[in-house]
Amino acid sequence: MVLQMWRSMSLSLLLVLIGAGCTSLPKAVSGTPSRLAGASPSSCTPSDGERSAIDAAVPLLLVTPTVGLASLATGEPAEPPITGQPRTISNADTSRPLILHAFQPASGRVRVVAIDPGHGGPEVGATGAGLAEKDVNLAIALKLRDLLEEDGLRVVLTRQDDNRATCSSSENQGPDGYSATRSDLQCRVDIANDAGADVFLSIHNNGSSDPSLSGTEIWYDGKRPFTSYNAALAESVLLSLVEAVQTIGYTVTNRGLKEDSQFRTYQGRTYPLFVLGPPRSGAISTRATQMPGILGETLFLSNPREAALLKRGETQEAIARGYREGLRRYFRLIDDGLLALASEGWAPEVPTEYGNQRVQP
Repeated sequence: MVLQMWRSMSLSLLLVLIGAGCTSLPKAVSGTPSRLAGASPSSCTPSDGERSAIDAAVPLLLVTPTVGLASLATGEPAEPPITGQPRTISNADTSRPLILHAFQPASGRVRVVAIDPGHGGPEVGATGAGLAEKDVNLAIALKLRDLLEEDGLRVVLTRQDDNRATCSSSENQGPDGYSATRSDLQCRVDIANDAGADVFLSIHNNGSSDPSLSGTEIWYDGKRPFTSYNAALAESVLLSLVEAVQTIGYTVTNRGLKEDSQFRTYQGRTYPLFVLGPPRSGAISTRATQMPGILGETLFLSNPREAALLKRGETQEAIARGYREGLRRYFRLIDDGLLALASEGWAPEVPTEYGNQRVQP
């Protein structure tokens, strides 16, 4: 837990400094974005205001302990795919090479962002104040797409209307035994992989039986081999979303980062989020996203005040700006060498059975 606290505090410091325009930050050790190596006191000293921002952010950004990294296969890392070239994938092909360019500086390459508006079609999501989450998620996603394209990024959407995600190839549909919901989720993963995306952003809004709950939280997976990238992306976006929502005059509660390895408990076993978790083997296998990803829960539709805010185009635009600024912060970490891929890269993950982590009595 102490190590988790140090990593969170260090990365929060880096993000605040980068947002302040510091350019002389020290290089990080490969694969550890939050470790300052050889920092000099004169490198870039935060102002009193920046230190206050750090102090305010750090207690809310503590990451829950991870369960551990998934087993990795041996072998040489594969070459990155050609960006934007679709690939036909067998239903049995659950072990896939990671998209290596997603972990490297852009160096003139156009980055690709996969935006996943949560739910759609019969999957409504949370509701409140006459709003359906699926509609709010899509509205934010479309606004974010426009902003990112203005920045020169390429964007792929997992859905563009009020329908489930659909894949063009029958090979990319879920195998026999998949429910309609699971096929929809698998298709979202495949769309991001086929586009060679650098990041996967799943946009959601929250709901609860307790109408007093409010605030913003970001989920990421702590069992992938690129956990450090997931955590850096999550923290970058969380800080930016909180700042963006505050610009419309609402002081949003920062609910922090959520690690998803125990997102759901069923029959005494735990499961991660489908779109963020590692590949699954067994009776019904799955393919996993092969790039860093997060799932954002911006505001609570079950909270009357936040639901009213989500009705407003101003709020949706602010949330979209928050996602954009979070991506900018994250990509700067990579381009400035503060978040670095080890020279040997990563081997493909070996699919494992979800739910092997039993809940302690």
